[in-house]
Amino acid sequence: MRTEPEPALLIERICESLEKTALADMASPLAARQLKAGLWALRRIADSPDFSDTLLAREVADMEALLRLPSTSAATAEALRVRHVFLQERLIETDRWAQAAYAAGGAGAKETVHALRALYRRMLARERGEPEASAT
Repeated sequence: MRTEPEPALLIERICESLEKTALADMASPLAARQLKAGLWALRRIADSPDFSDTLLAREVADMEALLRLPSTSAATAEALRVRHVFLQERLIETDRWAQAAYAAGGAGAKETVHALRALYRRMLARERGEPEASAT
């Protein structure tokens, strides 16, 4: 059985609809930010990039560098995937802290927010197969 439209197109249409309705009427900046993040995640799932081990290794190294964690050399593809998930969770925690600290005027938070945004842009560019930009 085939789903019409294709699942990726259906998810994209749902995201567009939510942006035009729920997001447009949302009064809370935090709720709007959370909805935007959810829509972004849905779009990533719909695109479902096929991560090669090489791409995954570059993602892991970039995340480790940003989080200032010791670099690991994953012995297996599965170890690399586990490390990738762990680092993504750490990035989410760091992002939450940085956003709250930035809103409160915390020292260094602005730089952390900018560094995270730059990392996310690099990650998206890699997934799309775009040329590597500067790490800053």
